[in-house]
Amino acid sequence: MRYNRMALDLGISEEILRENFLQSTQKPGDLMTVNMSEEDAKRWFGTVPPDLSLTARSRGADWIYTFLRSFYADEKSVTGWNNELFADVAMPHVLYQQQDSMSDEQYEQVVRNLVNFLVYVAEPVKLIRYGIGIWVMIFVGIFTILAYFLKKEYWKDIH
Repeated sequence: MRYNRMALDLGISEEILRENFLQSTQKPGDLMTVNMSEEDAKRWFGTVPPDLSLTARSRGADWIYTFLRSFYADEKSVTGWNNELFADVAMPHVLYQQQDSMSDEQYEQVVRNLVNFLVYVAEPVKLIRYGIGIWVMIFVGIFTILAYFLKKEYWKDIH
């Protein structure tokens, strides 16, 4: 059975993946795309909202967590919301219903899970890269030792 790697990592079966997350033309493993065009985003929000998965790579998980927790109601804004961390952001507060219906602890857990997911989506091969990095460091260590002994061999006749 073929699985999308991210769905497998999150413990989602292929059936649930196909029913809830994929459009009819997509296959497991295809890249995620945004259905909202830039023209629609500019018309609805005044500008294109930020892509938080890309922001996860550039600013980090802590920044996104603070960003998602910093929304407040603002009647002057196009969306009706503004953000203390990122003034005049074009993104509405998409979690306001969860925030209103949950306790603070539950809402914090939802935001933490969402941030972790965005960080994972931003760079799913990060864990593989870390695994390869360990082997690269071992190789560099062995190569350094060999280079040191080779240098000693070459320079032993020179005083």
